[in-house]
Amino acid sequence: MGILEFLAELKINEWIKQPTTQRAVNVHKELPKKTYEGHLLDQIKELIKKASAETADKRKATMMSANNLQIQLLISLEQAGHFQMARETEKVILKYKMQYLH
Repeated sequence: MGILEFLAELKINEWIKQPTTQRAVNVHKELPKKTYEGHLLDQIKELIKKASAETADKRKATMMSANNLQIQLLISLEQAGHFQMARETEKVILKYKMQYLH
């Protein structure tokens, strides 16, 4: 047994000895938390990227979806009082559109 296998075995045994609730807490600590707005921004970027590879008719429909999500995102930020963040996010989306669509 090599050193890596030995160390892995020790870690596994330590993890198994932890109470079930402690294991669940450790798993949740490792997962990055993303806000609703973060998810919307990711979806917008994915749609823009997808639109760049589509034909004109499909691109128009995909960009319409992206624009609707963009409106949701900006409204959500503004309703939370994050006006500067809304403006900066709009700039980021515009740059992303320019990068993929031009």
